[in-house]
Amino acid sequence: MKKKKHILKKPVVIAYDIQSDRLRTRVSKLLEKYGNRANKSVFECLLTVAEETRVKEKLNKMINEETDSVLFYELCKYCFASQWKTGANIKVDSITFV
Repeated sequence: MKKKKHILKKPVVIAYDIQSDRLRTRVSKLLEKYGNRANKSVFECLLTVAEETRVKEKLNKMINEETDSVLFYELCKYCFASQWKTGANIKVDSITFV
């Protein structure tokens, strides 16, 4: 019997500031495939190294580097677990780390 391989995912917060409404919608739709919206322009994601690379490559091709910005914040599992949230439309998911 083969041993089940665990794919390591790390918590990443992705925030963006995009000028164009149309492009902002495209970026949002891309990030919805990888995580949960934490705020209007902030997503919380659990990404493998391959997924993170793929998302960064896609975003680099999409944005205008002169007017737009995207920030990636990698969090350790302890920092992610100790987050604090309050306010309207806050969704807290239970996540298990391996």
